[in-house]
Amino acid sequence: VGAYWNTQRDRHIVPMLWCPQKDPLDHQTLGKLFPQLWAGGALQLCLQATRTDIDEFRSLHVTYFLGPQEFASPLRPPEKRDLLAVYAGAPLTAWRKALVKGMRQCSDCVVAELPTQETSKKAKRRDIDDDFMKSWRKTLARALFQVVPPGDTLEREARDQSLAMGAVPIWFDSMTEPVPRRQHLPLSPPLDWHAFSVNFTVPTTGGDVDFWPQLEALLRDLVASGEALRMSRSAAAVRERLRWTIG
Repeated sequence: VGAYWNTQRDRHIVPMLWCPQKDPLDHQTLGKLFPQLWAGGALQLCLQATRTDIDEFRSLHVTYFLGPQEFASPLRPPEKRDLLAVYAGAPLTAWRKALVKGMRQCSDCVVAELPTQETSKKAKRRDIDDDFMKSWRKTLARALFQVVPPGDTLEREARDQSLAMGAVPIWFDSMTEPVPRRQHLPLSPPLDWHAFSVNFTVPTTGGDVDFWPQLEALLRDLVASGEALRMSRSAAAVRERLRWTIG
């Protein structure tokens, strides 16, 4: 791409799904596909990362893009939110299936299970302005917590959508598939995610464990102690840090 690239790669930024790994030719980085671009010294603007493998010197780990629709409405105060927890997603993993089964027994929870291509010809990635997402934003605005288990990737857009809607995201580390991985959360530092999110790791190596009772008990303890209100206010305070500039 030119002489300046060849001599000053650390002053360039290139986009990438996975953040640079400590091993520059790791299978997640595409370094082998184009080593001059992705295995060189350029900074990478990236979405997916793990705490154990990330090369923090070359990573600009950012949040998912959230459209202006996610920020359009004033937030409902946490003390006026009438739902404990919500979840929306396709049944891609045993963890998700166990979560849906458990949350459906919860009187102040909402579950929206989305179809997969295997179960419905109409299955598709949700568009930010389709009827489901418009309805889901109204539901999320009523929730203190949104549960965000792994799907086809460890990090999920719903984690960041939670904060835009003033809900506290519950995020997971993956202990089994494809290998044990722990999330490296975006913009950290400067953001302290422990102030406005909950990390919950399923306490087993199997994927079919009924973990919802333990997670529900944790969330209700946070509500009873007042910690849920504090975290929800922190989520609302950090909201603007996730707003992307368009244009």
